[in-house]
Amino acid sequence: MGTIRQCYPFCDDGYAFDSDLFLDNIMCGPDTGYVWNIRSDENPDSKIGTCTEIKLAEGNTMKYAGTYEDLTPDVAAISHTNVQAVIRSTVQTQLDELQCVQNGSCSVSSLKVTNTATTSRHTRSNTPHVGFLVELSCTPSKDPSWCYDILEETYYTLQRRVNETRFSIKVDETLYDIGPNGTQVEGEVDCPPGTVEMDYFCVQCGPGSYPVDYFCERCPRGTYKEDFTSPECTPCPSGLTTEGLQSIHPSMCNVLTTTSAESVNKLDGNRADSNTLTIAISAVVSAVAAIGVVVAMRCYKKTRKHSRTAPKHSWASMNMVYPNLSASIEKFNIIPRKAEQAKIRYIRDDLFVCNAPPPVTEFPRKCDSMR
Repeated sequence: MGTIRQCYPFCDDGYAFDSDLFLDNIMCGPDTGYVWNIRSDENPDSKIGTCTEIKLAEGNTMKYAGTYEDLTPDVAAISHTNVQAVIRSTVQTQLDELQCVQNGSCSVSSLKVTNTATTSRHTRSNTPHVGFLVELSCTPSKDPSWCYDILEETYYTLQRRVNETRFSIKVDETLYDIGPNGTQVEGEVDCPPGTVEMDYFCVQCGPGSYPVDYFCERCPRGTYKEDFTSPECTPCPSGLTTEGLQSIHPSMCNVLTTTSAESVNKLDGNRADSNTLTIAISAVVSAVAAIGVVVAMRCYKKTRKHSRTAPKHSWASMNMVYPNLSASIEKFNIIPRKAEQAKIRYIRDDLFVCNAPPPVTEFPRKCDSMR
């Protein structure tokens, strides 16, 4: 069994990735040919998202829905009880007793009586049931997680009260309660213009990506984006395209399009004919030499890998301090360092080298920001 290297990138405090694409399960080893598994035709430089400054959301909203077991719209329609009024009064009482409502840190922006089992897009009920939908809103202050923490605690409070049957209602002398798995919760983030939602806060799309609806999309092939503020990507000059997606600079428009390549070939056609034999012989010699180098390098890496005796190192979660590495300083070819990635940190869990595009980054004993 060959050793596998895994990469765990994350950002400095106050920064977050503008996309979670490729962040999970970044690996290289024997099974990947000693290149990062996120490398592809679309991602030839093994790029990940950009660490961008966290922006406060303009508002965080929690949608909390509950449905009453066995209380269908048909049952409610033939009852002598004003079901809507009873549900609204019962739920409003519970909302008024919430700590965040009482101290003003959150507010009830909506309370509706519903005739569906859930508002979640993940789960649907075949038979509609009567229930309620509540929206609780909060405006973040200085800490991006302030509203999230408040609404999370409020959610647990509501769940506890459901378990205590405090949402029970009486319809024609029959008690109805929220059934098992009868609640759903969803969150919404209201972001300022030019930003997209990420978790419970907002971020700008970094170089190489642009905002589309609620997320950052990579610039298509043949375009690039240099900054954080542009709403769209810039096309390459005529006749040029990029090698992959997520290009961050006009210098990456360095690939001739098919039309341009055909024009060049047509202009050089006569000269090419006279040199065909020489080029063919050179190509064969170069190919044989290259194969020898590749095999030698592959064998060297495998031999060297098996000779390593340094222990594996555990990795920390996003909010933990990097562990000190006991192994000697080594060069480690990792995802290319760009100016906008200065806030990205990496943790190593073992020490064998995987190929990646330059520049090669020197890792000190203590993992630190790439500078």
